[in-house]
Amino acid sequence: MKLRNTFTLVSLIPAILYCNPLTSNTNSSNLWQDDAKSQSVQQYDKSGFLLGIDIPFMIIDSTLHFQGNNSAATFNISGNFIGAGLKLGYQTFYYNIVGNRYYVSYKWMGAILEDSALQNGELKLSSQHLLFNADLLFDIPFNFNNPRAGFGIILGAAIGGQQYYDGIYNIPFNLAIGLNFGLSLNFKVHRIEFLTQWLYVGGAEIAEYGKSKINQVGIVSADAFIKHNFTFNVGYSYAF
Repeated sequence: MKLRNTFTLVSLIPAILYCNPLTSNTNSSNLWQDDAKSQSVQQYDKSGFLLGIDIPFMIIDSTLHFQGNNSAATFNISGNFIGAGLKLGYQTFYYNIVGNRYYVSYKWMGAILEDSALQNGELKLSSQHLLFNADLLFDIPFNFNNPRAGFGIILGAAIGGQQYYDGIYNIPFNLAIGLNFGLSLNFKVHRIEFLTQWLYVGGAEIAEYGKSKINQVGIVSADAFIKHNFTFNVGYSYAF
């Protein structure tokens, strides 16, 4: 009889421990700590080196004015640039929502443009950009409990150089400073972005290429292209 009672008591020990508030609280505390550690790791999983590609697009519309002793003329160049670009840098995120990134970007663009100064009316023109960029990133998750995907806002600045070349007249690299702004879709360490970049280029206007095509003596000036110097980019970047 005593042996049977002892066996019954031993068999009830697991149930008692399972229902014990102290043990239950300890288990809950451990689960909470493990979850907190997991969340702490997730907070920084988007930080790291940055590698990206871009497809830049740019609308050109620039005019050259010539004023000679006995004549005056206006030459216009217009059309669309398209090309490819690369960027390499580093990004840091805080709590998966606010971050910053620093990167070097290179873009090449080319086009066959309409040129009223040429007999066939077409001009092959290319452009290069080499820039250092610093952006603020604001990622708004679709689900704050699992902030691995969402949409983002990009605000930043750039400094570097910009060049144009038409095969005859080369406008060398000139100092360029500008602003970056755009939107993005984010999936963990992957980012698809739609970025607009405005550049102020000192000392050169696109239409100045036409100076080499005017053989008369006179005054040549180009309309300010600054307000039109926008590049639209569709890109993808990966943080690792």
